[in-house]
Amino acid sequence: MFQLPFEQQRELIGEGVKLFSDLNGKAPKAYRAGCYGASEITLCALRKNGVTIDSSYNLAYLGQTCGFQTPLLNAPMMIQGVCEFPVTVFRVPGSAGYKPLEISAVSVAEILQTIRSLQEIGCRDAVLSLHSFSLMKNLGTRFENYRPDHIVIQRLRKLCSSLSELKEEVDVVVLGDVEMDCVSGTQPQVVPSAGWVRPAMRKNCPGGESIALVVTVVFRIRESQCGSSYET
Repeated sequence: MFQLPFEQQRELIGEGVKLFSDLNGKAPKAYRAGCYGASEITLCALRKNGVTIDSSYNLAYLGQTCGFQTPLLNAPMMIQGVCEFPVTVFRVPGSAGYKPLEISAVSVAEILQTIRSLQEIGCRDAVLSLHSFSLMKNLGTRFENYRPDHIVIQRLRKLCSSLSELKEEVDVVVLGDVEMDCVSGTQPQVVPSAGWVRPAMRKNCPGGESIALVVTVVFRIRESQCGSSYET
């Protein structure tokens, strides 16, 4: 998306907004570009179409398919009049780059450790991306053939159970339901480390991008606990 000129992005997003509105009966609030392929110009195109929330920024893809120029964003920030909720990433000791919070790519322990680490340094929001194919094992090129991925299904159930135990500390909401007036512009832009033991707990993590419904989930840490502070 970000490689297209502004007017073409605006028109394409406008067509998508109209199609969604016709099918759903209401306009979308939020957006996430496929392969995280958006930029600051995309945010301008979103604003022109009445979309006020985006979650296309992903440090793990920055400089590749993600075209943002804003450096090191790992907490919500207003950019070009749109509230950007970057997909939360963390570092793995001994390896380069970042790992995004994606249920089919990281362990529950890593997700919870990342939330805890962000809580300790005063961040309030963590963002996880979930594809419609995240719970399937690809047996073809683009999921023409597939089977349930029982490892990831079990992982999601474990994550839900763990978050239920943390319900007094962490609120779980889809991106379109986030209370925008609670977004803090002063959250630290920090990438936490998951520690050495966490990567060993991953297994058979599928990758790749396809046409999919993407549910972006925000883990909102309650202010009293941390001491500070596409979904459509």
